[in-house]
Amino acid sequence: MKKILALITTLTLTLFVLCAGALAALDPADIAGTWYLSALEMEDTVIVPAEYDMEIIIALHKDFTALAQATYDEDAEGTWAIIGGRVVLTLSDGDGGRFRVTLTLIDGNLVEFEEDGTKSTYSKVAEDIGAPAALDAAGIVGSWYLNVLETEGVALDPATIGLDMVMVFNEDHTALPFVDGQPADQFGRWVIVDGKVHASADENEIANEDGMVFTPVGGNLVVEENGMKMIFGREKAGAEPTGVPPVDTDAALADFNGTWSAYLMELEGTWVPLDSLDHSPTLVIEDGKVTLTLYEESLYLEGDVSEGVLTATAVDDGSILSFSLQVDGIISFAMGPTTTLYFEKADE
Repeated sequence: MKKILALITTLTLTLFVLCAGALAALDPADIAGTWYLSALEMEDTVIVPAEYDMEIIIALHKDFTALAQATYDEDAEGTWAIIGGRVVLTLSDGDGGRFRVTLTLIDGNLVEFEEDGTKSTYSKVAEDIGAPAALDAAGIVGSWYLNVLETEGVALDPATIGLDMVMVFNEDHTALPFVDGQPADQFGRWVIVDGKVHASADENEIANEDGMVFTPVGGNLVVEENGMKMIFGREKAGAEPTGVPPVDTDAALADFNGTWSAYLMELEGTWVPLDSLDHSPTLVIEDGKVTLTLYEESLYLEGDVSEGVLTATAVDDGSILSFSLQVDGIISFAMGPTTTLYFEKADE
């Protein structure tokens, strides 16, 4: 037991240093929508798929279901989640198998980096909100909740800094912001100009079509000022199923077999990619016999599976560790109450 605790403590302390490299949080509202393959880069050659009658469409629905459609392949259905600052799709192929696609948000596009060096870039299809001048005032009236703050490319949940802000747009075109439940000292006014909402407590700013500018984007209202982006939604962001996919309770012992490499760690709520580690943790599993290697030190365990969880006992000191196989084909290993390692299967 002491050996296990020592290795886990060493790994955890090392990864505290890596937290600065953790990926920025993503807002599901920004990700939900339809994305199309806009560029394919192979061996320094960029291909525009449309020029070759090639089309791949990925629909990421708000209920976290997903559909991938390709010109020369069968449709693939499944789910999507935000894990470690990336968008992870778990899809089923035509033969009943599952495969995983990991996408990284870069400059407003979703990008897939494949092991052979291929880079696939997906761009979002603009939602039809009508011609800018025809924006309906009835669609603006009501309460809008500040759900995301973004600065220098890093997204932040306002609740983490104790900020609760609501913009209320009334039918009579008065506007009133609430901060931490308290209304502003005076009402402002709002108008629609060129498809955008302008709001201000200063009548001169309203007359000059100035003030705080809210741009409709994908069902949200977005304000950009002084390098900061504020995203307001119709509903207040709450606990949404954007975290780790559930355990595959039907998984058998043979499903755990293989060599697995740790690629991601959750450390006290922060997601840390492990690609910068010289020696990433590995798992080798064969019919319940487990070899867990941390920092070139190996632990040998034996166990069995129940409801998707492999519970194994260390051969040397009787310590018990549990490894869970998720529905997306990833193994998670809880190293402690606030620390979890995620392993993906190595190529065979």
